[in-house]
Amino acid sequence: MELLPICDKALKIALDIGCDEAEIYASTIKRIEVFFEKNDLQIARSQIEDGIGIR
Repeated sequence: MELLPICDKALKIALDIGCDEAEIYASTIKRIEVFFEKNDLQIARSQIEDGIGIR
């Protein structure tokens, strides 16, 4: 997911509703897990988390 346009929109909304200042931050976390048993792949998972915050 492209977070920059979402952050831009959040900043615009904050300023439009009358905030003098606003801080927008974003993060993306990618997690990959693999589980082996006796040298044999049992489970492989991938997860991506995106989020933004406004202060």
